[in-house]
Amino acid sequence: MPNSELFRLEKFSFTYPGASTPCLHAIDLVIRPGDFVLLTGCSGSGKTTLLRQLKPELAAQGQRTGAIFYRGKALASLTLQESADIGFVGQDPELQLVTDKVWHELAFGLENLGLPSAEIRRRVAEMSSFFGIGGWFHADTASLSGGQKQMLALASVVAMQPRILLLDEPCSQLDPVAREDFLSLLTKLNRELGISVLLIEHRPDSLLPMADRVLLLEQGHLAEDAPPRRFAAALIRSKHSLAAAMPAAAAVAAAFTVPEQDDQLPVTVREGRLWLAGRLPAAECTGRRPTPHQVAGDRKKKDCSPALLSLKHIDYRYPNAAADVLRGLDLDILPNDLLAICGANGSGKSTLLKLIAGVRRPDRGKRIMDKQVKIRLLPQHPRLLFTTECCQDELAEMLPTLSPQEQAARISAVCARCEIPDAILTRHPYDISGGEQQRLALAKLLLTEPQLLLLDEPTKGLDAAYKARFATLLADLRASGMAIVMATHDIEFAACYLSRAALLFDGTIISQGDAGEFFTRNSFYTTAANRMAREWFPAVATVADLLAALREVGQR
Repeated sequence: MPNSELFRLEKFSFTYPGASTPCLHAIDLVIRPGDFVLLTGCSGSGKTTLLRQLKPELAAQGQRTGAIFYRGKALASLTLQESADIGFVGQDPELQLVTDKVWHELAFGLENLGLPSAEIRRRVAEMSSFFGIGGWFHADTASLSGGQKQMLALASVVAMQPRILLLDEPCSQLDPVAREDFLSLLTKLNRELGISVLLIEHRPDSLLPMADRVLLLEQGHLAEDAPPRRFAAALIRSKHSLAAAMPAAAAVAAAFTVPEQDDQLPVTVREGRLWLAGRLPAAECTGRRPTPHQVAGDRKKKDCSPALLSLKHIDYRYPNAAADVLRGLDLDILPNDLLAICGANGSGKSTLLKLIAGVRRPDRGKRIMDKQVKIRLLPQHPRLLFTTECCQDELAEMLPTLSPQEQAARISAVCARCEIPDAILTRHPYDISGGEQQRLALAKLLLTEPQLLLLDEPTKGLDAAYKARFATLLADLRASGMAIVMATHDIEFAACYLSRAALLFDGTIISQGDAGEFFTRNSFYTTAANRMAREWFPAVATVADLLAALREVGQR
């Protein structure tokens, strides 16, 4: 019924042109008014394809079977006004913003709907106030930070008063603070305005507490549709490949509880702290026990090797900018480094990588290398590296002097290393998933055999299962002699797998050190496990650390 259901999918399947198998298989799904639904799954499982099939203007062309209904009406028969009920926000706001001014971006969709000027002004004013945009209402969209751009993209869609928001990894490019702000606002839209939400996320740990249901898509099949706590417990207890993406509190508690208690499994930091407080004796609350990270840090000797590359007193300002984006910055990149650069959106992380790569030259200061180091940069938007219409050709163009047989052997080896399936090699690089684009771009760069690899947000678009294998790949590259520097907002990944970390703020590196020690000193740029357990085990940085600490005090 239209009043009780927003979307109904009945045995819906979809096959891309030229594909031999469907991307989506016989999906049965109902989304009701007021629902907050989280959709997760491995890269390439069909999540984005499914989401875009629910927005007529964005649906890919191909063969469809089954049916999709919106409020009881066939989706394909919706009018433009009815389709405006369905809001869509993607993971890259750069691709969604279409005007040069903030105020015009808020009004753009309303103008396309032909609303009266007075109505447009009223809605724009209301959205500006609700989203806190007043301070940058007249700003150029190009001057906004990543968090502001994503907030503006959401506000411009909400201004059209949708009944449901479809969001495709909207937080993938946000720093931890901006991510929490965005998710809090999204929850407010759902709880207070009644806007339904269907959201794709590869890092669902912080979203589970907000969701009413969680869907798991596996190879195009809807494999799970469950309440958040039951969903988390099922993945953790089955040792599913995506279990690492579940909340730290749930992962720890599940190791000490029985399945009958899964409905009470903690899924937030607050719930995790209460769970710990109920298990640990009062005496443990004041203890300062060592943990694996702390012990490892105590034993690690300072690396006195000469730097592979050094930046000394670097200043850099973009043309026509009012202030320097980097100033007085010093940074040493060590041989075999595995370094995370953290910082807020707009702090200069991408600019720093470009200066390291030599793509940009500093206004003042020195970039010092003892020898000519082959440096390659994987940008935040991997599409910038794509120049052909076929994934196979993207890789082949990196090996122009080799014979076809040698090319094929090298490409086969790098595809195996980066887990690029043969099935996508014949497709256009723009037609593959975000995670597959990341892997394809990385494979292109690895074919050039760099000594220093720079990665800008390389884990966005990657599922938890592949991220663990990606960490193994980074370790293998490091063992082969390569140094790696990664700009990232993925604190959990950096704390688990990287050797060093640095914080970029106010144009300079203000803090750096061993990754385990670095993240346990911070309040926001730290892990959920540390926020949950720091009162009892202040040096804990990961779930593995916390489990080891609890077992050490006899909790198993």
